[in-house]
Amino acid sequence: MNYIAFKPIPLMVQLYQLRRQFPEGSGSIVKSRLIWEQKIRPQLLAHTYHCRFTFRPREYPIIECLDPQLSVIANGRRLPHVYDQSEPVSLCLFMHRRDCWDDDMSVAKVVVPLAFYWLANFEDWLFSGTWRGGGTHEIPFDPPTSPPIFPSELAEPSAQDKAVQEKADEPVVEIAPVADMLPVVSS
Repeated sequence: MNYIAFKPIPLMVQLYQLRRQFPEGSGSIVKSRLIWEQKIRPQLLAHTYHCRFTFRPREYPIIECLDPQLSVIANGRRLPHVYDQSEPVSLCLFMHRRDCWDDDMSVAKVVVPLAFYWLANFEDWLFSGTWRGGGTHEIPFDPPTSPPIFPSELAEPSAQDKAVQEKADEPVVEIAPVADMLPVVSS
């Protein structure tokens, strides 16, 4: 059977695609390694995650959640679908034994959208205890026994937030515009 050989996408092109697709992120190339960081909010009422994407040619991309710590949000439960439970957690987006990644694939068009998808499923798992993001799990993870930590519980409220909470006697929920949480997809 004949296969079509594709050329790897150079790191400079990968970086250009990321900057064009996700202008709110930032990145650089250091010692033949692309490092990209950006904040991701996968759903309207979800946490905002600061993620780092590291990519070297002929290796799988590494996607780490730097802040907030996923183990803190999960309130001590074993995290689903990650390569390791230690912080910063590396998201499991590829089955390494199945050759799911190749250097001719775009980090901006494949990896970053997969991170949005993974984090959306993580948010769902926080409340349901069921991982709906697919994949293979060699080690089972814990169902919810205690509620997850909400975004408002991670940060110290401002003086204005405290005043509003005292008046209303209920927590304030800040909603971001829908455009801020969706990845930009170009054709």
